[in-house]
Amino acid sequence: MKKRIICNLLLATIFTLNTTSNINAATKYAYSIGTDYGDNVDTSKDAKNAATSFGKLGYKSYYNTKPTVSYMKGNAPNGRRRLGCEIVFLSGHATSTYMSFNYRNKGGDYATGIIQGKDWESPSTHYKYAGVDDCDMSKTKLFVLAGCETARGGDNITKDIVQNGAKTALGWTTKISCASHSEWLKKFFTKLESKVRVIDAVNYANSFSYSDSNVKNTWIYGDTKNIVSLTDTKKSTYDERLTKCNSTLLVNNHMSESNLRSTLSMILLNSSVKIDLNNYKIKKHGTVIDLILMVDGCETNTGYTLIVENNRVKEIYNNEIHNNLMYGIIKKPIITDNLKKNKLEIEKTIVEKSGYTVISQESKLIYNVNNNSFEYYVFTDYRINDDGLLGRKEGRYEIK
Repeated sequence: MKKRIICNLLLATIFTLNTTSNINAATKYAYSIGTDYGDNVDTSKDAKNAATSFGKLGYKSYYNTKPTVSYMKGNAPNGRRRLGCEIVFLSGHATSTYMSFNYRNKGGDYATGIIQGKDWESPSTHYKYAGVDDCDMSKTKLFVLAGCETARGGDNITKDIVQNGAKTALGWTTKISCASHSEWLKKFFTKLESKVRVIDAVNYANSFSYSDSNVKNTWIYGDTKNIVSLTDTKKSTYDERLTKCNSTLLVNNHMSESNLRSTLSMILLNSSVKIDLNNYKIKKHGTVIDLILMVDGCETNTGYTLIVENNRVKEIYNNEIHNNLMYGIIKKPIITDNLKKNKLEIEKTIVEKSGYTVISQESKLIYNVNNNSFEYYVFTDYRINDDGLLGRKEGRYEIK
């Protein structure tokens, strides 16, 4: 009798373990990682926002804002590597080769990240990286590498992630500032929750205006039409800003500025969008074209965004903010050489105090239609360490 009881208990235990194992195997996981670098760049909120959205999409969603090397190389409850789960989102300092994390610059196990190729420790910085090639990504539906130049050139880490099995991977081709990027990512997550294709979520985020328009320099590898939502319900995707466009005219990266302006004028003429293109500055970001309203020779934070697909304009988004004060009434402040030099030097000093090397700087004046103010922006690109890790700082000054 005792033997039968023990046997039954043993069978029950085995059944419970198998059931738990099956549940873990069926669960779809999402991991989001960011951190506070302690250098005026904090991507923790990006990770938290991403985790919230992925949870709404039906995933068992986790985030970590103090990642260590053991966490980067560790496993999910189902035994798969975290970096090989269904959705992975990483936001931080990066290059085309890798992305790094270092919580409050503490070093040690916090000096970690992900890199092309196999697991590797940098001999100069002693960062310990989880290698893409050491991680099975065949189950990964979406991998986002939200950092500077993660999709730059023909050989980059975002491309490698797809080559290692991921269905879709998203990266950026240029340096991007943290503040504008966080705004972009929020809009991207919001659209993903509507159960749309990855390309639709990217185009939606790209359709808005940002102080650093570099955030629109996105690149998708793999299946751009991938839908990652696991939920049955689908929210309304209606956007009153959107005008569909079936232009037959070609728009490509090889067009001169004059030819592009002429072609866009014809496209707009045959659409329901009736504007005088002479009042707008044209700025191109890959498959995105911004029409930036100019007032008194000054950029504004209002205008239109055109989405290009197969070298043809397919969507036009109206981002114009109506404000009577902006038409012929505003008085643009004079940006003297001394003022410009002062702001550039302030931003350079802030970056260098963190121990980083300034690569380049650029600045621009914008009339903010929302609050009737002029804002002077300074963008500072910098190199973080001997591994070539990159960053971009966005400084904002209100000009009276």
